[in-house]
Amino acid sequence: MVSTLAKVCALVVSIMLSITVAEIPNENLHNKVVIDLDLVYTPSPILESDEDMCIENVQCRVLAEAVFFESRGEPTKGQYAVAFVVRNRRDNERRWGDNIAKVVNSKRNGVCQFSYVCQLDRATMNKMMNRSYDAWVESLQVAYDVYYFAVDDWTQGADHFYNPSKVNRTPRFAQVYEYVAHVGGHKIFKSN
Repeated sequence: MVSTLAKVCALVVSIMLSITVAEIPNENLHNKVVIDLDLVYTPSPILESDEDMCIENVQCRVLAEAVFFESRGEPTKGQYAVAFVVRNRRDNERRWGDNIAKVVNSKRNGVCQFSYVCQLDRATMNKMMNRSYDAWVESLQVAYDVYYFAVDDWTQGADHFYNPSKVNRTPRFAQVYEYVAHVGGHKIFKSN
């Protein structure tokens, strides 16, 4: 799912010069590295996967948390929609903020834009992510893909969503903004 270019850009490589061709055991790989053409490329031992990469980047991790708490249990396409909404808001920095954390933690008229931010403390969030580990890993992958532009934004710039089963009344934006899609429990919208 992640493009080769995104993996190449995201992967931290170390380059070692060598004079001879030889095999060197590398505990970070499942096999040996063959020195060829006087260069050896070995993955950084710090980051082993896209999910690890997302955990190391605070903005990507916050995006993963938003995906997890706003859309776990939804179809994967719905999780991507939530991630795109957050990223699209970040891209409209004058309105929402210039980074993912500012977008996710923003309030309008004293109301959290992402409900879990005001409803859960960090310890509770960590417990929930640990209890639903598979869903957390999926959220990390979705966040990685969206944050690092590994997938196209099929929402075409959507910046609002809501779940009709979790609100008492239809939000005002749903009456005035362009309707994009209904995925799982979420309705997706785009402002002008």
